[in-house]
Amino acid sequence: MSKTLTLLEIAQESIDYYKDLTKRSVDKNDACVYNGLDNKVCAFSRVIKPEFRNMLTEGINANTLLYEEIIEKEHFLSQYAEHSENQEFWIFIQKHHDFSNNDKEFEKESESLLRKVKAMM
Repeated sequence: MSKTLTLLEIAQESIDYYKDLTKRSVDKNDACVYNGLDNKVCAFSRVIKPEFRNMLTEGINANTLLYEEIIEKEHFLSQYAEHSENQEFWIFIQKHHDFSNNDKEFEKESESLLRKVKAMM
């Protein structure tokens, strides 16, 4: 079992992972998708166990997936599961990925994400 990560650790991990913008999960129109081309996944999909990623429906945001209990604690990878019910946090993570289309936006969104997460603590 993996060590449970803090919200700040998860946010930083996501920032570090997507710093390479080619890792973003996008469709042919460069729009963010949960499960994209070449087996890439978005920031929210990345914390879900692979066998449950097909439950992530495009056009339904993370908040709704959690609120409607389509995605539940047992669907998360173990290091993220403790925070599975923190809908606000997962929306921040999803928006960071969604709006980071280039280096300048990525940097701005990364700073915003870290500020929001620190304010939650």
